[in-house]
Amino acid sequence: MRSKKLLWIIAVLVAANLVLGMQVQKKLAESETKSLRLFELIPEAEAIVRNNYVEDVETQKLLYGALRGMLNSLDLHSQFLSPEWVKNMEVETTGTFGGLGIEITKKQGFVTVVSPIVGTPAYRAGLMAGDRIVKINDEIMRDPDLTDVVSKLRGEPGTKVTLTILRGHATIKTFTVTRAVIKVPSIVEAKILEDSIGYVKVTQFQERTAADLHQSLADLEGQGMDALILDLRDNPGGLLVSAVEVADLFVPGGHVIVSTKGKQQAQNRKYMSKDPGTHPMCPMAVLINGASASGSEIVAGAIKDLKRGVIVGEKSYGKGSVQTILRLGKPDEQMALRLTTAKYYTPSEVSIEDKGIEPHVVVKVTPEQEMERRSQKYKEMQEALEEKKQEKKEEKKEEKKEETKTDKPSAESDEPLGPGEELIDLTGKPAEEEEEGFVDIQLREAIRILKAIKAIGGAQTIPLRAAGSP
Repeated sequence: MRSKKLLWIIAVLVAANLVLGMQVQKKLAESETKSLRLFELIPEAEAIVRNNYVEDVETQKLLYGALRGMLNSLDLHSQFLSPEWVKNMEVETTGTFGGLGIEITKKQGFVTVVSPIVGTPAYRAGLMAGDRIVKINDEIMRDPDLTDVVSKLRGEPGTKVTLTILRGHATIKTFTVTRAVIKVPSIVEAKILEDSIGYVKVTQFQERTAADLHQSLADLEGQGMDALILDLRDNPGGLLVSAVEVADLFVPGGHVIVSTKGKQQAQNRKYMSKDPGTHPMCPMAVLINGASASGSEIVAGAIKDLKRGVIVGEKSYGKGSVQTILRLGKPDEQMALRLTTAKYYTPSEVSIEDKGIEPHVVVKVTPEQEMERRSQKYKEMQEALEEKKQEKKEEKKEEKKEETKTDKPSAESDEPLGPGEELIDLTGKPAEEEEEGFVDIQLREAIRILKAIKAIGGAQTIPLRAAGSP
């Protein structure tokens, strides 16, 4: 009797499974049919537009627009790259063009400034993170494609472009910015402040950033540095590997610095710290603001989660995703997709995207205070550049007395810059007091915190968590 009952139960389960399987297959088939029908609507819609739109329109323009719409519907960073944009990318890596020195994205249909790079024309003009560009010259930006925006912002060095921006909810400002070919080293300032506190300003993460920072730290340690302020304000990011290498300078081996997670197995990766090259565990503060993005957030997130230092300033931008360039069509068609394929996660498994890094100590500044800080910073940079040029001229005079001049310029030659070029270099500039009346309140707070940490415990007051722990 029991066996018959068991067989009956098994039969019911098998039948239910078959019915459920058939329902799943039916739903999948229906979904596939709907998708195919939607694909069929694309050429149908294209034909309707061509035949009925008030003006003649090229098929290519319509189909490019469909591709852009598909990618724009995903997130702020994914986009279709037309042949013209692919060529622009090649110019960016191999050629010369004039730019403003800003990183932009698109938010809620507006072209939005992520960050102006320190010392560049956009930085000096006063553009700020979060500014929305509503007009370029006389053209209103109505939900534009980023590729078109970039082409409008670029141009011949020395030429001007006028930007109208919306700041906040009601403030409209107009800036006329002169394009330039900009060469900005990633380490623009390294010096000793008061009470043996070192200060290093990193503007972006380039191939040699970690090596240059390592040397700057060694120089400061030789001058007696026993605490450090790492300034990542207005740093829009750069190379992922470079940001990892920078964080690795401050974290002992065996700890997760950042991880990436995506749909493909190759995108799931943990970037670990290594012991060689780690600098002494002195108290540390990291300065960030709303223009600190991507690589800056990787470094700040690692320092925060691993309890290696104190984060001071304002919440960072929240750009924590990986974009991959994937070629589309035949090689000679020169089209591609810039597709978000992974997201960054801090050591405690927190996503950076759209959230940013919250500082331990919040120090807010007004737009007026921010512009005052920028003006002071740029003035210092220009003074340092003039000092360096003068030093090189003096060195050249001495060399001419001792050596016969050759046609081959040395690595440190004072070669004149090309038209519209700007070179900003503040590495090794001696410490100077702030000008009377100007106070960088975020920097001042970081100094105060480090003094307190040194007073109560010295270098080892901020313990690291165990490797891999939240």
